[in-house]
Amino acid sequence: MIRILGEQKKISIGRSQIEMPGSYLKHLEIGDVVVVLVNNWDLQPHVPSEYNRNIFCFDLSGKHLWRISAAPWSEPSDPAPYTNVFIEDGELRAYCCLGFFIRINVNDGSVEKTDPGGRLW
Repeated sequence: MIRILGEQKKISIGRSQIEMPGSYLKHLEIGDVVVVLVNNWDLQPHVPSEYNRNIFCFDLSGKHLWRISAAPWSEPSDPAPYTNVFIEDGELRAYCCLGFFIRINVNDGSVEKTDPGGRLW
């Protein structure tokens, strides 16, 4: 079970208290892991390698397992954070602000685009 502590940047999973780099937005439990989406605005906005990787995974004891990969089809300098995370057809998925839905490998945080997507503008 996950609990939000204090100012939204600290969470509790199992007996572990974890300081997150961004404010808590949402979490999902899938199998024996907890996936947490944090607010990308709290991450370092001028460092896309940080800003674009705002989904984290922990085991049920609170051990950090992975941080999501940045969207590989985006330009390295593009702000392209993930804005939602959800389970569909038993798979972990997310939405990238560039207009793409992705599939997330729950074992390592790697991503795969699942639709042609893309910005409409």
